[in-house]
Amino acid sequence: NENNYGFLKWKYLNTNDKKKIWSLGSSRVLQFRSNMFDSTFYNAGYTISSINDFLPFLKSIPEKKYPEFLIMGLDQFMFNAAWDHLEKRVQAKSWQNSFTLYPGLSTYESIFKDIVERKYKFSDFHKDKSVAKIGINAVVNNTGFRSDGSMYYGIQIAKLIDKDTTAADYEFSGTFDRIRQGNKRFEPGNSVNEKALLELNELLKFCEQQKIQVVGFLPPYADKVYETMKESGNYGYLNEIYPKVKPVFDKYRYEIYDYSKVSWCKSNDFEMIDGFHGSELTCQNILISMLDSGSVLNKVTNVMKLKTELSNRENSYIIYNN
Repeated sequence: NENNYGFLKWKYLNTNDKKKIWSLGSSRVLQFRSNMFDSTFYNAGYTISSINDFLPFLKSIPEKKYPEFLIMGLDQFMFNAAWDHLEKRVQAKSWQNSFTLYPGLSTYESIFKDIVERKYKFSDFHKDKSVAKIGINAVVNNTGFRSDGSMYYGIQIAKLIDKDTTAADYEFSGTFDRIRQGNKRFEPGNSVNEKALLELNELLKFCEQQKIQVVGFLPPYADKVYETMKESGNYGYLNEIYPKVKPVFDKYRYEIYDYSKVSWCKSNDFEMIDGFHGSELTCQNILISMLDSGSVLNKVTNVMKLKTELSNRENSYIIYNN
């Protein structure tokens, strides 16, 4: 029941010891790992959809649990009014109240459809005892959240390595469809939503008041995806985001980085999970790029250690095998 992911992460942050470092944002920040840092870390990704979700989420957590360092993923479409008019605002209790004991009817239908089509059987749930796997997605697709909040894309990575055309968004075909149809976060937009900049200002002001050191970044698209968007002429707002958010970050003496194109962090399309989700390798490259630029995150990790681990990576998507 994926509807409970946000609740589970909210619950973790509320009930466990304070973590010195968080990553916070949508699913596009989920590949930051505790292995990358020398201090305590939790990946709170997959809790945020809109630019105006950040502040209520932070307010839903006790102040004594706030991180000292916040790696904030700002999705480009958060600044596109065609995708989000910012007319709705969630309450701080939204995550706490989001828990549902049972999945929706469509989930049950999907499960039993898969059983009838013999995609898996109940005996599959007793095979692998080496790793604790909770839930159908974990057991069947070897996919789910680790204890540090990061996401492991088991079956997707295996398929990408094998060049299996059934991999999700294989060769970014699904993302290109979104661009052609102008939907699902790829709605056309010519200019940055000024309301989003106001929301960002309030968010950073709150973080300054709480003495949270923010390091923001624009997450990567695959180069082919980014170039297709630019060539279409329908996404003029992409060029405006960084020049407009930079002064807001500068106002509070915070860092902001633009990795909208994956090659800008010295990664590449073959290290992407799909058209707009970078892998663990991509996030390591992002972190290294920040550190090489003199980021405050140098206080909580070691760039030479990260570079060594990167060179000894398991494959093009995974660095750490735990």
